[in-house]
Formats: sequence, structure tokens, C-alpha cells
Amino acid sequence: MEESLPFGKYKGRLVREVPTSYLEWATETVTLPPGLREAIREELERRRRHSRANGRASPLALAVPDPEVALEVITAGKRALALKYHPDRGGQTERMRKVLEAAEALTRLVGGRVGAGVTAGQEGAF
Repeated sequence: MEESLPFGKYKGRLVREVPTSYLEWATETVTLPPGLREAIREELERRRRHSRANGRASPLALAVPDPEVALEVITAGKRALALKYHPDRGGQTERMRKVLEAAEALTRLVGGRVGAGVTAGQEGAF
């Protein structure tokens, strides 16, 4: 079972949804129940491992509590904009390229890997 915070501005939020700076503050200044303290420690360690695995951490990667959720949001946004701007649906080719490039850049910033296959710079990317 995932722990949630019983206090403060993130009361009721799961530990994985709380910013790193707040978790660090809580461990240093608040007397926490042992289960919650352990959950926060594990989450902070998971974030540190994630940062090390991706080389240097970007500010966005540090601000995103759950990279998997952030990647889902990026993918959903990319798909929604693809429906709007795809040339086969009456959109503009250049605008579609910019959507793909932005999605790739955001994916890299949150520590994800851009999917295999064609990229926005290749001919026939869409």
C-alpha cells in the first residue's frame, strides 16, 4: 500500500506525487511515523537512482514527481495535437513537425526515451 501525507499542503497526496524538496524538508523537520518515513526514504532514493541513470537531472525531471505519469501526459498531448495538425487530416506539415519535436524534447527532459522509429527530422515522419 502506498503511503500518503497526513499533514501540510500535500495532505492526502501519495508520497510519489509530492515534490522532492517537500519530502526532504519533511524528513529533516517533522517527526514522522516509521512507515511514512520509510516510504519517503524509498521514494527519494528512487528519484536519485532515476536521476543518476539518466546522467544529469534536468530541472523538469526533478520537479516531476512521477516520470511515468509525465510521459503519459506528453504522449496524450502529442496524440491530441496530431489529430489536429496531421497533414492527412488537413493540418500543416510544419506545425506537425513542431509538435513532434516538442514532444521529443519534453520526453527527454523528464528522463524518458524517445520511441524507436522515425523522428520528426526524417522524411515521411508522418
